[in-house]
Amino acid sequence: MASLHRRRQEPSGNRCIVVIDHYEKDEHQTINPSFRRVNETVRYDFFNFDRADLFSQFLAISRIPTEVTSFVNQLDWSPIMIMIMILLVLLVLGLFLEGIAILVLTLPVIYPIVMELGFDGIWFGIMMVMVINIGLITPPLGISVYIISGVMKDIKIERIFKAVIPMVAAMLVAVILFILFPELITFVPNLMTGGG
Repeated sequence: MASLHRRRQEPSGNRCIVVIDHYEKDEHQTINPSFRRVNETVRYDFFNFDRADLFSQFLAISRIPTEVTSFVNQLDWSPIMIMIMILLVLLVLGLFLEGIAILVLTLPVIYPIVMELGFDGIWFGIMMVMVINIGLITPPLGISVYIISGVMKDIKIERIFKAVIPMVAAMLVAVILFILFPELITFVPNLMTGGG
């Protein structure tokens, strides 16, 4: 059903790219530069989604997620220690890669492990997004900081890095609190599903 839904969406996406290509070749340069940046983002996202489909098929055939889950279950580590290691890996990846790329590469392998360890899926999803975003703004390699610097050319990148330090600290405190008290995340979803 999901693949059928995806196929129905692809023609619209293809038409979108064709329209953008048409405007990219505008000889009079009347198109706003921001529209061209949107073009690059749309192309990148479609590329990632297609690669994600191929990658998920490869993982299903190779049974890598199953093997990794079995290996983790044999470790003499507590579930919380394994989770902290997973979050640290995601944090490091966030220093070098864009968020969507990290999700595409890691979720098919990590998510079965998380479920096997007994963690809540909603809780893990929020934690994953938070640690990836911490990596994206952490000095000295935060990709998002360099993007901001490219847009705000009149502001030195050192000043931007100094400005994001309080945000990084606040997000790290939030991650620690969510690890210690997962109910802070799951309370409302449990109320909505009748599980709390």
